[in-house]
Amino acid sequence: MTAWTPPPPGDRREQLPDGILRLLPPGAYLCDPCQTARSLHAIALGKADETAGLDLDRHQKRLHGQCQIVQPWTGLGCRCKCRREE
Repeated sequence: MTAWTPPPPGDRREQLPDGILRLLPPGAYLCDPCQTARSLHAIALGKADETAGLDLDRHQKRLHGQCQIVQPWTGLGCRCKCRREE
């Protein structure tokens, strides 16, 4: 058995059929790293005393740097603003 290799960018082998994709709301995709970074941001705002010294800003930037620009199953781009800020 050989190891699984992801398809190259733009390849639609893993995407859902177009009929299903039409049912999804536009711009609904937020990748896991960006979602986690946003959660860290909200935590930092709400619990400043508890998060002091944890360097959450550095971790947020690192997570946004791992943004999965395009969701492989839908082809939708991550709706996080981190890609527009580059």
